[in-house]
Amino acid sequence: MMIGGYQDTLAYATAFSHDYGQPPTLIDKRQHLRSITQAMLNKDDRFELDPWFAELGRVAFVDRTTQRRFLLRSSGAVEIETKLKHTHDPQLFPTATYIKSDDVLLVYRFHKDGLDLSVGGTQRMDGKGRLRLSGTLTFIATWHYSFGGPTGGTFNQFGNGNPFDGLGDLGIADGEVG
Repeated sequence: MMIGGYQDTLAYATAFSHDYGQPPTLIDKRQHLRSITQAMLNKDDRFELDPWFAELGRVAFVDRTTQRRFLLRSSGAVEIETKLKHTHDPQLFPTATYIKSDDVLLVYRFHKDGLDLSVGGTQRMDGKGRLRLSGTLTFIATWHYSFGGPTGGTFNQFGNGNPFDGLGDLGIADGEVG
């Protein structure tokens, strides 16, 4: 789903650039990716999209086969939140460590070769509904844009091009949290 959404975001960014003579903003491309991911989750009977998060431009869903709830976030956003956690917690003692959540953070990162996915536990930020990473991430796997096919050749999911060349990692710019 994420790679399909990434490919569609490249097509959208290319069309936007052609139509308006400049590329869409980074936040527009990230939101487009999230919207496509939401739509794909809605089409798949295995997942149930959280409508409250969807209306806020976020992606949270339940895997109906395991009943686990996932919150999707970029690796750049997690990195910034982790840094902020250690520099902006002016409190007597870290009460947030005691406010755990059953939600799993699903963290994605696009790079030149494909898509990396990792998971981690979450905790609620003091006085807020926002969840952040608790502990460390566990790497799941890399999904490559091109992979070996049954006949020994490679299958490129994007034809002749690599979507990373056109989009980059859609990461977070310095100082932005998303």
